[in-house]
Amino acid sequence: MNKSIRPEMNNPKITALLDVESLNLVINDTQYGQLLALIDRLGTAELRRRFKSIRPRSPVRERPDLWWKFLRKTSYTNITVHYC
Repeated sequence: MNKSIRPEMNNPKITALLDVESLNLVINDTQYGQLLALIDRLGTAELRRRFKSIRPRSPVRERPDLWWKFLRKTSYTNITVHYC
């Protein structure tokens, strides 16, 4: 455990290892729905982070051309192929 008052950002204050294969967890339907929503939000946050540098700063109504270019760039990078 790092007991310094202000740990550096690249050094975690606490390090933990969790063995999830031996973890038994019981949740109800509401908690399950909340867990799925959290996973969805994490995916959205990752996409926002990934494309923040190329996202137009102007509103859509002011510069729709920039937003169309942004859409074209991001949609090509998000194409995934699913095989059945």
